[in-house]
Amino acid sequence: MRVLVFILICLCCKREVLRCQELPANVEQQLEESLNEAAEEEEPANDEYLQELDHYKRHPLNINTAEKGDLRLLSILNEWQIENLISYRKLLGRLISLYELQAVPGWDLPTIRKLWQYLSVNDPVSLSDVFTERLKKGEAGLLFRVSQVLEKAAGFTKKSTGNHYLGSPQQVFIRYRYKYKDLLQYGITAEKDAGEPFFNEKLKSGFDFYSLHLFIRRVGIIESLALGDFTVNLGQGLIHWQSMAFKMGASVLNIKRESPVLKPYGSAGEFNFLRGIGLTLRKGKWEGTGFISFRKLSGTVTDGQEYFSSLQTSGYHRTDSELKDRNNIGQVTTGGNIRFTDERFRVGVNGIYHRFSLPLQKKDEPYNLFAVEGKEWYNGSIDYAYTGKNFHVFGEMAIDRKRHTAVLNGIMMSVDRRVDIALLHRAIAKEYQSVNGNAFTENTLPSNENGLYTGISIHPTARWSLNAWVDTYQFPWLRFGVDYPSQGRSCLLQVSFMPDKKTELNITYRNREEEMIKRSLRFHMAYSISEMFTLRNRYELTWVEPQDSKKEEGFLTYVDLICKPVLKPFSIILRWLHFETSSYASRIYAYENDVLFSYAVPAYSGRGNHYGILISYKIAKWLNGWLHFQQTVYPGLSSLGSGLSQITGNRKTELKIQLMFRR
Repeated sequence: MRVLVFILICLCCKREVLRCQELPANVEQQLEESLNEAAEEEEPANDEYLQELDHYKRHPLNINTAEKGDLRLLSILNEWQIENLISYRKLLGRLISLYELQAVPGWDLPTIRKLWQYLSVNDPVSLSDVFTERLKKGEAGLLFRVSQVLEKAAGFTKKSTGNHYLGSPQQVFIRYRYKYKDLLQYGITAEKDAGEPFFNEKLKSGFDFYSLHLFIRRVGIIESLALGDFTVNLGQGLIHWQSMAFKMGASVLNIKRESPVLKPYGSAGEFNFLRGIGLTLRKGKWEGTGFISFRKLSGTVTDGQEYFSSLQTSGYHRTDSELKDRNNIGQVTTGGNIRFTDERFRVGVNGIYHRFSLPLQKKDEPYNLFAVEGKEWYNGSIDYAYTGKNFHVFGEMAIDRKRHTAVLNGIMMSVDRRVDIALLHRAIAKEYQSVNGNAFTENTLPSNENGLYTGISIHPTARWSLNAWVDTYQFPWLRFGVDYPSQGRSCLLQVSFMPDKKTELNITYRNREEEMIKRSLRFHMAYSISEMFTLRNRYELTWVEPQDSKKEEGFLTYVDLICKPVLKPFSIILRWLHFETSSYASRIYAYENDVLFSYAVPAYSGRGNHYGILISYKIAKWLNGWLHFQQTVYPGLSSLGSGLSQITGNRKTELKIQLMFRR
């Protein structure tokens, strides 16, 4: 009977129907949403997730042997879909083909399309063979990237007095990495930002940032060993989380933080990682992790004071003042966790301790009343997860150095084969603080927040889907820019429709009500014209209602033409984008494809046009190249930006070139 079902599925499908883009559409939207309320407008520097997707694209994950943790790393599946796959394998054995995934409960056609290029059903390689081949049969890659804004910013104009950039306008990134499956990885990264000095009297070490790592997995009872630079992820992010983690977006069921405790780090970001040694041991159902790190961080130290007021997270060291703050704060971080995992239940105990070389004393502002202070800080927590017949519950309970508490609990439930719901409640005291927390909250850091998130996903037919969520929350204490306790509500509604195998449409409405009301309506279409050409089109409207000023509006539209000739060594992506907004408050974000391991989600404000071309070319079997040219034009303006980044003229042009050597 099972073979008959498989044959019928194959007859009804064609492989090209399940092809997907460079990044799944829901991932692009999650990246947009993650920056929608961000304070910083810098290009994202952590490309760890993009590296993982590229690895699985070239070395697909075996769907018959993949563990839950492997599937979670894709950040495409929700917990219930993963559990259904594991149950399906236990009941019916190994899958014959990826087409059979359509028989797994909860795995609809859109989901399979997103995963198609990252999965396989190839026979697994025995671990005994793998161990002897780790050092000689892995993949080595050397990446070189250089980019530059072609217009000259004010900071590059040297003056006899005054502040200016000390280096050239090129941004340079070099990374070497060797990887064998997920069992062995090592590499080195070097990066120079635009304006930073390079091999001169100001910075004799050459690159401003260097990173090295060695990561080994599954050697006897050693589950993972990290040397050099690595990230640590504990519980649900209430006390510590350093890997990429999405917040509220269109994937309404992705509310749970999932990651191995230790992960290798080889990105260009200069702040959010540890440097030292970490070790995870596993024996049966028990797992224990310990780590210790010592790093030099950049902080703001006032002359004549023996404390620092803030840490610099941008990684920029372009001027004398920025170089003065470079690596002037020492930080020791140590901690670990102990975890017990049964077939359906998991519980862990986590702890982390930080010690700085100077006391931290933030500015004397009311919103900083409960901020992290002093030379040391520590947190502890207990996290859990349990899977029932048709539900999955999880949570974390945390405490900080001053015994203030934070609690987060969530549940995902399948109430019908076409309907899934998600609930997440958090109660985080206004006094609670963590140094590197990153939980599923409205605030950037998990602090000063009580809230309830409710989401629902409905798939009435194979062609239609509806995703919606509502999040209500309160901030019991003051926040930056808000001098009183406040509350808010956010909601999202997205309807998706696939009228045929070549077309995908979705309409998204989002509303956010705090001190300012912001609404947006988006229409997005992707259409496969042929095997070679794909067209993407978007229209988005935004309305902003500040409390004490005039109502604002914004509009954005773009057209992408993607050309990927079959069996040809090149591909081209063209974009034209137009935007009109009343001010920066009504800005609109839009994801833009970039060279491999890079992406951008710029905020468009004012009035202008943006266009770009991205070309990738397979120069040789061992060499790939990328060229990305983009320009934004603001009619009617005589200058762009301010301060040292100010550009004379009404346009900003960027050129990026990348080469990737692989063997």
